[in-house]
Amino acid sequence: MASSPPPTPSPHDLLSATETDPTLFVALALALLFNLSSADPVLLSSAVTLYFSLRSDYPTFLPLRLSHLLHASPGAHIRRLSSLLCLVKSGVIPHQISVLSLDQLKSIAIQHLDEEDDLSDLAMSHLAASYLFAEIEYTLTDRVAGAVYFNDLMISLCMSRFIVGSGNLQAQAVSAILLFIKNCPAGVLKPYPREIGSKLPELLQKGHSMLKEGVLKTLREIFRSCTREGFLEFYSDVMPGLTSIYEDEESSSLTSEEHDSLVMFMIVMSIEREKLRRRRRRRRRRIIL
Repeated sequence: MASSPPPTPSPHDLLSATETDPTLFVALALALLFNLSSADPVLLSSAVTLYFSLRSDYPTFLPLRLSHLLHASPGAHIRRLSSLLCLVKSGVIPHQISVLSLDQLKSIAIQHLDEEDDLSDLAMSHLAASYLFAEIEYTLTDRVAGAVYFNDLMISLCMSRFIVGSGNLQAQAVSAILLFIKNCPAGVLKPYPREIGSKLPELLQKGHSMLKEGVLKTLREIFRSCTREGFLEFYSDVMPGLTSIYEDEESSSLTSEEHDSLVMFMIVMSIEREKLRRRRRRRRRRIIL
């Protein structure tokens, strides 16, 4: 009577065995990469890391598997996508990989930015978007294509419910917007400062220190990016909220350093507004004369 075949070891069993047999690690990595759509995210990250330590032997393998993954249902894979993008950001995966399916990555991120049912998926999509922003210089050489890309994604970010939810979600949304402002062409940013500025002050009244720091950095970046006309609109939208936080110092959750940073930003904004007012008055006098 023929004996039954031995049970197939699970990926977790294989991962444990790799500590004593490196060849099994290679086998596990390849097995997981061939099954991206069903792999455990933690194991997948380990496999991808290992793969790129061996990439000289398998230079085109992962791009093919990534392409397959991105053609699958995006809803089921947003966390794995974010995990892979984290590896791109950390340098484990070369930047060139993100060129592979930029349009697919963009559509996946945009599709999930307005999800209302699953905030964890929304958080992951913000994370994915932020890494896409960071890699934009590597992936887009055509400035027209870049403008279209940023415009599509920024509309979704502005419409998203990032004020709602956990501090993690808020921090990721702020991070994505900050990276957008730093990287996008000036003409693309023009329609958005007012909408962004009207939302961000709310986040200074709650959340952890890193979130507040991110909000202040984002406000400063918007200020630097504004045209003269855009600045006055941005000022009128953002200053009432900032003034309210400043005046309500007793109940404010800002640390002394955060409070000082807020005050300095408000002073710089006020000086800039006064400079613009003086220029306008001088122009009127010249016209009259």
